[in-house]
Amino acid sequence: MVSLHPRLLPGHTAEVNDLSFGLDGRVLISVSNNKTARVWQTNAEPEKRGGAPP
Repeated sequence: MVSLHPRLLPGHTAEVNDLSFGLDGRVLISVSNNKTARVWQTNAEPEKRGGAPP
């Protein structure tokens, strides 16, 4: 579910203007107007997809 409500990302001192998830969904990278980038651990399990068992 996607939330349209703003969330705080502590550590930035200006507006966050871009977010990107890592390929496995476990890392979020945020970039701020104060020219800082932060890397966040999401602690999320990777998405399970259907298909043949390993």
